[in-house]
Amino acid sequence: MVKCKKVVDLLTEYLEGDLPSADQKSLDEHFQYCPPCVEYLHQMKKLGPLAREAAIEDAGGVPPTVAARLEDFLREQCSGIDHLLSKKPPGCGKP
Repeated sequence: MVKCKKVVDLLTEYLEGDLPSADQKSLDEHFQYCPPCVEYLHQMKKLGPLAREAAIEDAGGVPPTVAARLEDFLREQCSGIDHLLSKKPPGCGKP
């Protein structure tokens, strides 16, 4: 299963249907067990493709401080879902 950071890295391609089927399947599996990534997915869907592209390209990628904050947020959120899962999914909270 993919890690949260990989989900963030591939999300634009995922939303635009540009991922190879194996990557698409990996992200779909991750979304089944990682509520914070599902929330991030929903937020990115609201932005729309042009806004997502502009936000990432104009910024020259995700600034390191933003990436670090996102990783911390996902790690914190994933650590709180153990009670929802029989076991913590691989990659959840390990960006």
